[in-house]
Amino acid sequence: MLRALLEVFRQSLTLLMGAVIVQAVMSWVNPYHALSPILDALTRPYLRPFRRFQVGGVDLSPLIVLLIIQVLLLVVSTLDVTFLTQLKVSI
Repeated sequence: MLRALLEVFRQSLTLLMGAVIVQAVMSWVNPYHALSPILDALTRPYLRPFRRFQVGGVDLSPLIVLLIIQVLLLVVSTLDVTFLTQLKVSI
């Protein structure tokens, strides 16, 4: 059950990472696309705390969120490997 929860969390992080990337690219290419409000609604809660980080008028919040997601994915992978190791030791 723990592995299933870790996999659901990993897939959720991957989905969020994809939404942030697509939303960032669309904001540069075509900010008035029909999907923009949907992606904005999905990513806004995660990007809002980091909106104040700007360099030369460029919003760095997607980059910061992507870095945090990568760290969380690394932690989840480590937990998964540790769980599998403990499972093999106990068998």
